[in-house]
Amino acid sequence: GFPKAQGPVPVLVREHALMKDLTKALRELRKSADVNDILRIGTRYVDLMEQHIEKESSVVLPLVSEKLSAAVLMNLAERFKEVETRYDCKALETFAYEFSKKYGAVGA
Repeated sequence: GFPKAQGPVPVLVREHALMKDLTKALRELRKSADVNDILRIGTRYVDLMEQHIEKESSVVLPLVSEKLSAAVLMNLAERFKEVETRYDCKALETFAYEFSKKYGAVGA
């Protein structure tokens, strides 16, 4: 595995915390009419998410696939589905869609 103090894992953990903060800020801004703030934070969130997913896909997932058994990977996949359902991971996506309909695409 990766050393705890080095490698991609600490970076990914910090990014998860930042994405959580940005999501909270976006939820608070839903009540606001300040389109510029929403665009700024929304664009930052999207950019960070794209970079984060690339890191997970190119570094972490290949290592995990090599080290874990098929049974463990299947169990993790089921648990991920449960978490997505429990925490309504589509809520931010729905907000972004509604926002883009109202104000235009982010970055446009």
